[in-house]
Amino acid sequence: MSRRTVSKQDFSNEMDRVLFILNRKIFKVKRYKEVNAKFKTLVTDEQRVIFMFDLLKEFGIQPQSTCGIKASARSEYIRKVGNKAFTTGPANGSQYVVAWKTYSESIAYSPPRSKELALAYANRSAVLFRFKKYKESLGDIDRALDLDYPDHLKPKLLLRKGVCLRALGEQDYEKLFEEAYQLMNRMSIPENMGEMNRLDEVRRQVEEKEYPVPTITSCNPEVPFASDAVAIKYDNIFGRHLVATRDIKAGETLIVEKPYELFLASEHMYSHCVKCLNIAWSSIPCDYCSYALFCSEKCKEDAWKQFHDIECPIIGLLQNLGMDTNLLSMRLIITLLRKMGSFQKLRKELEIVDNWKDPRTKGFSDGKFDNESYRSVYSLMTNTDKRSVPDLFKKTLNTAYILFFLATRTTMFGNKLEANFSALGKNPELTFVGGLILRHQQMMSTNFFKFGEDRKVEYILRGVAIMPFLSLINHSCDPNTVRQSKKAHMVVYALFPIKEGGQLFSNYVPFYGLLERDTRQKELKEQFFIDCHCRPCEENWPMYHELKPYRSLVTSPHQIENIRETLKNFMRYLNLITAGDLESEPDMLKNMYKMIEVLCESVPGPCAEIFHISGTIKRVIILEGNVFHVPEI
Repeated sequence: MSRRTVSKQDFSNEMDRVLFILNRKIFKVKRYKEVNAKFKTLVTDEQRVIFMFDLLKEFGIQPQSTCGIKASARSEYIRKVGNKAFTTGPANGSQYVVAWKTYSESIAYSPPRSKELALAYANRSAVLFRFKKYKESLGDIDRALDLDYPDHLKPKLLLRKGVCLRALGEQDYEKLFEEAYQLMNRMSIPENMGEMNRLDEVRRQVEEKEYPVPTITSCNPEVPFASDAVAIKYDNIFGRHLVATRDIKAGETLIVEKPYELFLASEHMYSHCVKCLNIAWSSIPCDYCSYALFCSEKCKEDAWKQFHDIECPIIGLLQNLGMDTNLLSMRLIITLLRKMGSFQKLRKELEIVDNWKDPRTKGFSDGKFDNESYRSVYSLMTNTDKRSVPDLFKKTLNTAYILFFLATRTTMFGNKLEANFSALGKNPELTFVGGLILRHQQMMSTNFFKFGEDRKVEYILRGVAIMPFLSLINHSCDPNTVRQSKKAHMVVYALFPIKEGGQLFSNYVPFYGLLERDTRQKELKEQFFIDCHCRPCEENWPMYHELKPYRSLVTSPHQIENIRETLKNFMRYLNLITAGDLESEPDMLKNMYKMIEVLCESVPGPCAEIFHISGTIKRVIILEGNVFHVPEI
């Protein structure tokens, strides 16, 4: 709850407007102090959800929302927008990406097995063809031909299929050309040599370089996906945290963790798979909603079994309220109940964690940290006691809306329940689920990870991930590790040498060179409830443009010469990386880690060279992870 005056301009989404209306109603009847005091006394998340249901009932606020549904007219309109992007102006990769995403949106809105779906597939195949993604183009062509695709357009599509087969070195392309010509003759269609002429333009399909997920040769017996150079420790200052069991060299692979759960950001719903978050060039739609596309039939089937059958009726409603990746809190409970099989088993599982005595091993299963077990997620910090009333109140309101739609629009609780707040608030299974969703909402604000991808000029959020083990890495404004998003994994590497007994650190906000100390500390306090005492904060290290070169910090001529000799190839490496060439110098990354080690041994504090070389290493690690590069035309 908040006393501040709110204007319409403050509403970044529909849930902000609902919060404003509820607060205004409470103030109008002069109940602010009473409601605020009562909310503060609530001990459990389940109690908070019941309290919010009572408030919504008392003040006459009924959750409601709308979303787009599959419709031929809508699909046709979107496809025509895609046509405009595809045909207007000179050939341009970025413009074609817009057309590709728009055709995918048209596919999502097309009724199953409709003519509109066939047309959208066919049009998208043309974009994929221009991208030289012939396999993906073939997939769309075959889908269109299997549907109600107009006969008078089939010759062109068959010609395109033949060209794709020719480009891929298949032998059946001439039969398709002959079939296309026969169709044109039977229907008295003038020969359209456009697709045939593209035979001379066809170039080999360029497969993007995919770097393998690294392996860890010697693993921690408690954490099978982490190096034995890393161990979990606990104390009253840092809580659970990770330390080095031996000296760690810069560049060592320390952790290769699969996310417990991923959730796609809504702005990518027409370009990425809602299940695995990979780029879905020739995506296929959910048969029922317009808010989910998949990269394969397997992902589609797996998603339906694991979560999408429940999410399908409500995902659009909730996203249009402005919740987006916040809905990971809902996804977690859906998949969890599927794994556990019953509310009774889940309650018993939570009791085990709640009654666990050793804080270091809290969340363990059979003596190990199992990142695929919900215990590891449930044991993460929520910081409930540190949260402000307005923050917790807003999260409870979001939870109440999610829970209301789950109860009244899905069969998660057996049958769809009546939209009656009194009855819903007395349903023990429902309020139990609500308590867990609210717990997830709090946990996510400090423990979720950005699952990203590189787009050459920027690094963007692909979605969010729950990473139970990575969540144990504490913050420093000069982190000694670096993360990499890599399809179904996150990988952690040592960025700097770490001494035995030293703690592993990541950065929760931009590090010292990019953000001033006061701004960093303010963000850390507000979002993560941290008072940072790292060395850059204690010594108030300068911003990157104020950093001194190593020559002004090192006094030994021998050390200066050794550093100079070690760094002699850095500018050449930088130019290669800027050009996107990671292959010409296979030892480039290893040599830059050596540069870091030599600088760390000789330079007593931060310097310009450490900043620039470590930043370049991070760039290489990003380029070897998830990428989305506009295909060349």
